[in-house]
Amino acid sequence: MPWIALESSCPLSSDQSEAQLLSEMTERVAKALGKPEPIVMARATLGAPMRFRSTDEPCACFEVKGIGAPTGDQLTAVCASLCDLASAYLGVQGNRCFVVYTDVPRERWGLDSKMLG
Repeated sequence: MPWIALESSCPLSSDQSEAQLLSEMTERVAKALGKPEPIVMARATLGAPMRFRSTDEPCACFEVKGIGAPTGDQLTAVCASLCDLASAYLGVQGNRCFVVYTDVPRERWGLDSKMLG
């Protein structure tokens, strides 16, 4: 049940859709982690006031949470894929894109009014 949240200082251009961005986020995370895409949830907060490395240049931060600890190769794939996505959609350079992964124990996830653990 991966969850991915994106915050970026950049808005989408007029020819891009938020729905397509969210779709690509879930697709990329599912593929990198070997999870079925229908269980991945995503949110994007764009055009947020952000500052990094003492400048207001475009930047982004992805927060990925999931059940279980991915392998190093899976984490590398998630990071590379999401930084590429930030570059393609938002023009954010790789050195201004953070990706944070948190392993959340099953018993701390809830769905449909009950806890999973």
